[in-house]
Amino acid sequence: MSFLSRRLQKGALQLSDFEDSQREWLTASFAKVCVRVDSEEELLKIYEKAVAAELEVHLITDSGKTEFHGIPTRICLAIGPADSEKTDKVTGHLKLL
Repeated sequence: MSFLSRRLQKGALQLSDFEDSQREWLTASFAKVCVRVDSEEELLKIYEKAVAAELEVHLITDSGKTEFHGIPTRICLAIGPADSEKTDKVTGHLKLL
């Protein structure tokens, strides 16, 4: 849902503002898949692969207020919405969380 938050920050939205695959994701049932990496370095490599694959991707940084001793920490990626064939090329080798 990160892609929605980012777009809402820019102003009001209508379904026509989205690509076909995004509209389908918003108006139908959809899957969310959580996979894991073993390091921040691996997380950043996946981020770079997603950007290179032209996927919608957002790097999420925890502010550190409740965890990580006050240090902002990159903790996850939000990728998509996108067809599973496209995301699997980037994340298909990762273990489910």
